[in-house]
Amino acid sequence: REVLYGYGITEEAMGVPVVTEVDVVRLGETSRGIQVWFDKNAYAADVASNLAIKQDMGVACKAETKLLKKLSDGADAISDDIDALVEAHDAMIATADVQARGDACRDSVLPAMEQLRKDADAIETICSKEYWPLPSYNDILFYL
Repeated sequence: REVLYGYGITEEAMGVPVVTEVDVVRLGETSRGIQVWFDKNAYAADVASNLAIKQDMGVACKAETKLLKKLSDGADAISDDIDALVEAHDAMIATADVQARGDACRDSVLPAMEQLRKDADAIETICSKEYWPLPSYNDILFYL
């Protein structure tokens, strides 16, 4: 506390309590098995939940947070679209009648494919090419 006071960091100057305890809480582990610890008082103040994603992802501002939200929502939509496409395809394949199978393809499979492509196109422009798993239209037209 004396060191902080020496730098002018006092409760009066900051307008908040100056906490100098060194207690920590374990938040968990990273995917590589590295233990993650956080200051107990900051955790109790719910700082951890607000900073965890930002620090882990390198997010520094509102614009980046909005971009991550768009990417996350887009990934969710694509996942839902894939589920719908698989369901439509499986239902079509399970149909014995050739005419009914064609109708199912026209009425269910093709619209599911169009929705998947629409949602993929929506986030393709905001995702770096090195991380985008699908070929772009440019790649399809000029490089395949």
